[in-house]
Amino acid sequence: MLMTESLVYDLQPLRVAGTDETWNIASCNNARFRDDVILGRRETIDLPEHRIEIIRFAAATARLNELRSDALDWSAAFEIVTDDDPGLVVRRGLLLAQIAEALFKVAEIAPVELVGQRQQGNKRIVEIAASDLEHRLRLSEALNVDEPHKLMRRLFDREEADVDAEWQLTEAAGLGMTVRAAANVRFIRPVQKDNRRLYEFQVLDGVLPPNTQLHLRRVDETGTEQVLRRRLRMLTMLSTQSELANMLLDPRARLRSYEDEPLVEDKHFEKLDKSKQDALRSIWSTGPSQLVVGPPGVGKTRLVTEVVRRALAGDPTVRLLLSAQAHQALDHLAASVQTMLKKNGLTDDVILVRSKADNGADL
Repeated sequence: MLMTESLVYDLQPLRVAGTDETWNIASCNNARFRDDVILGRRETIDLPEHRIEIIRFAAATARLNELRSDALDWSAAFEIVTDDDPGLVVRRGLLLAQIAEALFKVAEIAPVELVGQRQQGNKRIVEIAASDLEHRLRLSEALNVDEPHKLMRRLFDREEADVDAEWQLTEAAGLGMTVRAAANVRFIRPVQKDNRRLYEFQVLDGVLPPNTQLHLRRVDETGTEQVLRRRLRMLTMLSTQSELANMLLDPRARLRSYEDEPLVEDKHFEKLDKSKQDALRSIWSTGPSQLVVGPPGVGKTRLVTEVVRRALAGDPTVRLLLSAQAHQALDHLAASVQTMLKKNGLTDDVILVRSKADNGADL
């Protein structure tokens, strides 16, 4: 049975005349309301909903042929994961890394107390002080980072303080929390009042929460939260990709030479500078994939284009996947490869396909 919040679907393996039944695709002939099914949760297994695709029965076989190895066998869902699963070590390690990174991000959110506020001309000024919340002190001690008072001094008392940074006063103490009220503020100066270190901020816009216990956080933290959410979604997908998890567990287990033939250090090789020559040697000796990393303008496109030229020269039927972090970079790389193909007379022999591009690249 496949259970959702509202319905329960009775599943069975796909049965097609003349073939053995298979759990590559599950078929459903009956569905019931969730409230009508009394079932304990002891033997239930959570499934990633983005991996479930609903198709018509008549199209099942054709769709399975399209997906090939991307289709997850349903029988894998019936097997409880144990500590014997080598991929479990990878997933736990990556999850722990994300938890640790999230905690360090939370430690940069300073708990503060709203001490006072005043109107100065057309400006609204607030005075805040670091607050010693017990759970926040425990977090600082556990991570061995600055507690709130030291954090505020590090951020605002030193000469290198970022006075142009945008800040927010909010009730939200952690990541991913719904913010009911928040005010964007700009740091003005530290002040000393009644033997207490205070920090003045100007309210720029938004609604200042009515509570005296608030939190001071950078405005640009939304991007950090989105990155963490995206990584957690990737971890969910990794649970269905056992081969990738095993490769992450032992990256060198699948290393092989890019080509059977050794790297030829010819005139094309001599035109590359030393760093690119070293990179090309590495690429040729440690397949099946490589990442080329570097700042703009150092010649990454030229290096990758040379790799493509050599691969096609050795085997015109080779299949290559070229990727980049941005559409613009990928379009630039595709144009470079096109130029190389024309220069070497390979335009008619090689099919170059570009995935969806922002500017509708003509490939």
